[in-house]
Amino acid sequence: MSHSRFVSWCPVVILAASLLAAAPGQAQTNPPAAARPDLPVKVRALAAQPGEVSLYEISFTTADSLTRRAEIILDFPAEFDLSLLRVASSTSINGGFKLVRERNQVRVQRTGLGAVIPPGRKVELQLGLIKNPSRLTNSYEVGLEIRSSGQTVQVARKNHRIEF
Repeated sequence: MSHSRFVSWCPVVILAASLLAAAPGQAQTNPPAAARPDLPVKVRALAAQPGEVSLYEISFTTADSLTRRAEIILDFPAEFDLSLLRVASSTSINGGFKLVRERNQVRVQRTGLGAVIPPGRKVELQLGLIKNPSRLTNSYEVGLEIRSSGQTVQVARKNHRIEF
């Protein structure tokens, strides 16, 4: 094959390859953040004593950027007493938080002062104090949802088992 023929066929091959890659039903895309099995969420009581108060730690790896005004929403089971919950803190998310509690739902809102957390970064969030139920079992789960500053859902609500 001469050089001039090769050059004249290159655009055709590139165009065909791009059309094939874009064919409906054939394209491969990344699953949404909530469906990625490689992004585990861990929820654990740091003091696993029945009926006692504890700090709780929630850790996960960000699938998308965690904006300066992101909101982390947690739904605890009714057996957990959140009446003493006053503090949300983190060593991996800077800038401070506003904590809003309504019944057994907790909204941890970033204040806008910290840096954007990039995708793929492991973060931890501590909440305190939360009173453990009188019986600790492996069946308790916390619902977790993450929203961006525009209330757009970044990670859809999903339940995660609490570790005692």
